[in-house]
Amino acid sequence: MLRSLLFCVLLGTCTIYYFKPQIRQSMSALLPSSSDLTAWRTRAQSHPYPDSYSPARANLALVVLRNSQVEHFDFTLAVFKDKVAIDANGNVLVLSEEDYANMMALAYQALDLPDTGSFGNTWRIEHPVIGKPIDRLLVAVGTDMKEVGVQGYDKEKKVLKNPVGDITELPSILSDLMEIVMKGRDGYTFYRNQVDPETVQKVKSIVAQT
Repeated sequence: MLRSLLFCVLLGTCTIYYFKPQIRQSMSALLPSSSDLTAWRTRAQSHPYPDSYSPARANLALVVLRNSQVEHFDFTLAVFKDKVAIDANGNVLVLSEEDYANMMALAYQALDLPDTGSFGNTWRIEHPVIGKPIDRLLVAVGTDMKEVGVQGYDKEKKVLKNPVGDITELPSILSDLMEIVMKGRDGYTFYRNQVDPETVQKVKSIVAQT
């Protein structure tokens, strides 16, 4: 009897030990990877009435802007609380429920990172040249827009020009978020003195109110 009981205990322990990594793996599979979210454009639908869509400041959830020596107030992406996204080319898209929720969850996590202490809460990537573009991410928190930025974003470069506390590389949360929102510039080329699409002009006008 005792031998049978001991065998059952050992069998149960081995079973738990064997399946525990698989349980962890299945749980982690529930969380989307950044590579999954970078495909948000392929899952987004064209808005049925793009010309009549009216961006509103109260409805703004996330906006990404670019400042550089030639792009002083350039636009990358805006995401609204009704799950509508407007990209740099002025396309009006409807995000999937899951992509919207995951994108915003990542944006809020980025706000939880330590403050850099620099203007615009900007994380600066080390580059051999100066004057790299600054990508500004403004996230709606209540009625305010909280900001975090990255200067010199490069998918392959992570080392910071100036450490933030003990952090010497761009945090993966912010790196992943940048890779995702930069999809808003797919197919976009900046030209001097260009006229923005009307939808982009509307977004810029409400951003100026923040």
